[in-house]
Amino acid sequence: AASSVLACIRLGASRVVIANRTPARAAALARRFSAKGARAAGEPRGLDALMDSELLTDARLIVNATSMGLTTGRFARLDYDSTPTDCLFYDLIYSREPTEFMKPAVAAGRHAADGAGMLVNQGELAFKLFNRIAPPVGVMRAALFDALGRSISAR
Repeated sequence: AASSVLACIRLGASRVVIANRTPARAAALARRFSAKGARAAGEPRGLDALMDSELLTDARLIVNATSMGLTTGRFARLDYDSTPTDCLFYDLIYSREPTEFMKPAVAAGRHAADGAGMLVNQGELAFKLFNRIAPPVGVMRAALFDALGRSISAR
């Protein structure tokens, strides 16, 4: 979650809302960035923010940084239909099938992606750092996507 907030700040987000099952944890994360002088340090909220249609109307990106849905088979209630049609739903986790966070986004006609591509990029960077040579182009992506049963063109 912290890395996602940092990325949004660095990319110039004018507003970052941090929704957490425990509002105190959301507030602690927001304080970490405001202490460093971040312009859009984060607005801490509870999960009820995911049903705030007024808030979601302006959302451009919604990131799931939890394991919610993996074990329970359910994700928190989220008003997908209130988001703009070009809103991206990004799940940091990945699985063989779309996650419970991503399924309703796709059903609502929104863009959705999971963390498989991020995992590949991290693996390639780690390979390069440890071996001082870049890995063969596309090999890690092909291996992961094959293991997940996806075509290489999938995101």
